[in-house]
Amino acid sequence: MFLSLFIFLYRSLEETEKGRQDLKRQTLFLDTLLDNMPLSIFAKDINKEYRYVLANRQALQMTGLERDKAIGKTDYDLFPIDIADVYRESDKQAV
Repeated sequence: MFLSLFIFLYRSLEETEKGRQDLKRQTLFLDTLLDNMPLSIFAKDINKEYRYVLANRQALQMTGLERDKAIGKTDYDLFPIDIADVYRESDKQAV
């Protein structure tokens, strides 16, 4: 009985680890794909004050921002208030 439980738990952990590795590979693939597109692509979480959750290389170059400093921030954290107001209004219209 103990051996069966051990084998079951071991296989479950193996499957979980394989799932994590698959997710990591997929995330890396999508990040690479987005970063190499010639378009400015970004996404914001409208449920969290329009905080940036994604920005590709082109979007970062256009804004002069760095990814680790932009993700999780709002336009008001990153830009002067007059520019942030314009971006926020544009976001609201897009939703």
